[in-house]
Amino acid sequence: MNLAELSRIDLSAASVSTLLNLPPPESSDLTGTTKQLVAAMNNLFGLWRQVLVDKAALPLDRYESSSHGHKHQWEGDDVRGRLLLVVCGYFDHLVFRYIVKETRKNVVPLPDAFRLADFRRLIPQGEPTPETVRWTQFGLLSFNYVYTVFALHFSRVFRGPLPRPLVSKFEEFSHTGLSDLFASHLQVTGEHERIAARRLVQGAIDIAKEIYSDPPTWNSQHPLGAFSAIRLDELALLARRDASLKARYGTKNVEKVFEHQLALVMQSFGLYVVSTRTGYSTVDLVCISGSAEERTTFLIEAKTTSGRYSLPTKDSRALRDYVSDVRRSLSTLPPLSYVLLVAFEPSPTMAAKIARLEADASVPVRFVRAQQLATLRERIPGPLPLRVFSSSVLTGEAVLGESFVDAVVRSYEAEQRAHRTFVESMLSARGVLPAARAWSSLDSEPHPEQH
Repeated sequence: MNLAELSRIDLSAASVSTLLNLPPPESSDLTGTTKQLVAAMNNLFGLWRQVLVDKAALPLDRYESSSHGHKHQWEGDDVRGRLLLVVCGYFDHLVFRYIVKETRKNVVPLPDAFRLADFRRLIPQGEPTPETVRWTQFGLLSFNYVYTVFALHFSRVFRGPLPRPLVSKFEEFSHTGLSDLFASHLQVTGEHERIAARRLVQGAIDIAKEIYSDPPTWNSQHPLGAFSAIRLDELALLARRDASLKARYGTKNVEKVFEHQLALVMQSFGLYVVSTRTGYSTVDLVCISGSAEERTTFLIEAKTTSGRYSLPTKDSRALRDYVSDVRRSLSTLPPLSYVLLVAFEPSPTMAAKIARLEADASVPVRFVRAQQLATLRERIPGPLPLRVFSSSVLTGEAVLGESFVDAVVRSYEAEQRAHRTFVESMLSARGVLPAARAWSSLDSEPHPEQH
């Protein structure tokens, strides 16, 4: 039996007899191309659905085999169970090869079993009856198996090129699926179905072992520092006090972790950042420009709230008092330019409350979403153009909109182009790089045959 033959097999009498007499897949020579591998998987998955979900009529009511001198006979549902064992066993063998070997080196088509609409058909419908409980149990097991290998496949594919948050979601699906698969296999009844269930559980575990068999090497020479801890994808979730991060860091630590992450982001932009004491009537971060040409200081008030932040009266009063203290006590610092309120989302009354706070404190105040700062850090791969950042803050509305991020990014890109042009011009003048030629000059130069 090779892959081409497996891709053509059906539920005819000859094919079913062939399937029922197949040896374990490990002892078969399943040679063929990657395209044939996917075609065989698609055909086996189609047979799986027909036998289990559609309850397709089988051409054989009775099956007899001999092994080690003993005869075995099966009838009715036992024949269907034996057929499912063979189909699932061969599919499991091929899916391991597909995920672990073929997709490591080739761009291969997605099998039908990995299409959400297709494998959802395996989910049993309605309450089982005594007559259908056997197939309901195996249907649930089948769904959990395909769901798990689907998630494991994308966990492996995305492990390298995509950021951690996207990969972690598929890993979450994989781990949940493995747990559900193991639990469902304990409920399966029927001799051949139990053997198939064990095979499918072991197959999914083997795929997971292969995927996680090459963890990145720990670089013992690399000292972990501040920026090793930046997790931009968590910034907005921390501001929202997301349940997953409360579970990870502890409910009481979310506020401190948010302030720490925010400080790291601002430091990565090239600012000096001083953290104050959490829980006291002070702002959370004092940000000071590191450039002699752009002397400025601004304050950041970081707020973690499960709902929209509304700038309550006590916070407004504390901010007003602290602004006064900063002006009086930190007179040697660059002048205080503005205050940034950073949270997940503002309340509808935020703009009006900011206007009152500005009047009381005599300093511009702006609200910026935590996600905007994370997005800004992702889109700017270098130092923050502080002059433009501050200008965008001061000329923006009380609640900074998405145009705020776009304006800063455009300015950064313009400065990068100017620096690149300057460097290339200097290198060209010294003969390190060939001089750039304008497109118009190409048309004005004589062609070789004109000399």
